[in-house]
Amino acid sequence: MADGSLAQPAAYSRSEALELRDAFTRVKEKLPALFHGFWHRGEIPDEAPAQFRVYAEDGRLVLQLERIDFRRYRCVGLSRGERIVYANCCFSIEDAMRAAGLM
Repeated sequence: MADGSLAQPAAYSRSEALELRDAFTRVKEKLPALFHGFWHRGEIPDEAPAQFRVYAEDGRLVLQLERIDFRRYRCVGLSRGERIVYANCCFSIEDAMRAAGLM
């Protein structure tokens, strides 16, 4: 860009959003009961349409799956103010979830 700013990744497509919801549900069903409180709700926020955020029961943000660009994703764990990048670049949503040990 001429002004030197970085372009934001495009929002998730409708098919990607459905894939994210499906992956969220599969992970939730697979997790032992002990961890259900940490995998409570997932959403694509209006203010960050290239992120899928997972929240714990207490409202804490615990994981983000970020769309880098077309069909490239990064999975980031969030804990105590720290970002843990599980995978810098995965070529599918499932691979990004797998990199975080969730699938």
